[in-house]
Parts: sequence; structure tokens; C-alpha cells
Amino acid sequence: TQPDFLASLKSIGFNVATIANNHTYDYGNEGFLDTIRNLDKSGIAYVGGGLNSDIAYKGRVFTVKGIRIGILGFAKVNSGPASIAAKNRPGTTNGYDVAATTHAIDAMKKVSDVIIILAHWGEEGSFCPRAAEEVSAKQWISHGADIIVGSHTHTLQPITYAENKLVAYSMGNFIFYSSAIENRRTAILKIKISPTKRISYRMQPFE
Repeated sequence: TQPDFLASLKSIGFNVATIANNHTYDYGNEGFLDTIRNLDKSGIAYVGGGLNSDIAYKGRVFTVKGIRIGILGFAKVNSGPASIAAKNRPGTTNGYDVAATTHAIDAMKKVSDVIIILAHWGEEGSFCPRAAEEVSAKQWISHGADIIVGSHTHTLQPITYAENKLVAYSMGNFIFYSSAIENRRTAILKIKISPTKRISYRMQPFE
């Protein structure tokens, strides 16, 4: 991760990123640790990974206008076993680890009012979530997640909203090299959380 690029992101308002994905380990353990160091230097918080599993699954809490917003990152598409954080090993979260993910949500529920999960999941190039993603979404919501925002498919996928729970299965690409129209269609998901924790949203299309 180039420090100059991170400084640009910070200057335009980015304050948290997820490192729970299948490219975080493209340059191995050294590259992963370099990414963490550069994020720390830039002042951009990160979720979904860390120097060990305790850090990776802990997430971050931000207080905005009196509401504590907890953010977690789960990678159901990752770079294989060597990229998964352990007690004494850096890496990302494992979205397939039911015990670890639900424990992380349970712990976050104790220190936050609204829980957001950034999920890296889904079948690349698909336009609909699979049963696997739907099952995980229901499971995480049952433990207390309020908002789930997905990535990985490089396409826009459906958004569901019921009983004040929001799931955006995939937001497509915001910056990507593909010239295919389905990879260029994207949007910014704008979410509002009221003082009573009522969630509302709108999509701002981009292409």
C-alpha cells in the first residue's frame, strides 16, 4: 500500500478500511505487515485483520453524535490457510469460522449501539447472492449485526432491508481496471442512523 495514496484517501474523508479480503496477502506476510504499518501511519483505522487473531476479530468502535458504531471485517474469500490470523500469527479473519465470527459480534454488541460488518464474500461476476451468503447474513444478524456491506463479486448485487436490518450483498467496484460495463456500474451506499438507531439508506449511482 503506497503511503501517498493513503494520505490522499485520508484527506478526502476515509477513516476506516477493511483488510479482510483475498488480496491482502498478494505479497505475503511482509506485504501484509507493510499494509498495516502504512495504514497506522496514515491515520486510517482498519478492521478484518491484524497482528494476531484477537486484534483481527476485535474490530473498531467509533462514536458519532453519541451513537457507538462498531465495525467488523470478515473474509469468506481469503488467501488460504496461511493468511488467516491465529493467536501468534498475523493475518485476516476467516468468515467461515462460525465460532470466531459470532463471538466477535457478541463481544462487539457489548460495546456498541449499532454493528456494521464489512463482508468479503460471494461468487465473482455473479449478480445475486448465493445461499451461503444469505445463511451467513441471517446468522450474523441473529447475533446482533445491524448492517452488512459486501464486496468481492465486482458487480452490484441486491440490497435487503427488513426489521431495521440492512444487507447490501455487493457494492461492485468503485475503482477497478475492467472495461466491462457490469464491472463499471457501481454506487455509493449512503446510510443514516437516527438518534433512536433507526437505519435508512439510499444509493447514489455511478458508472
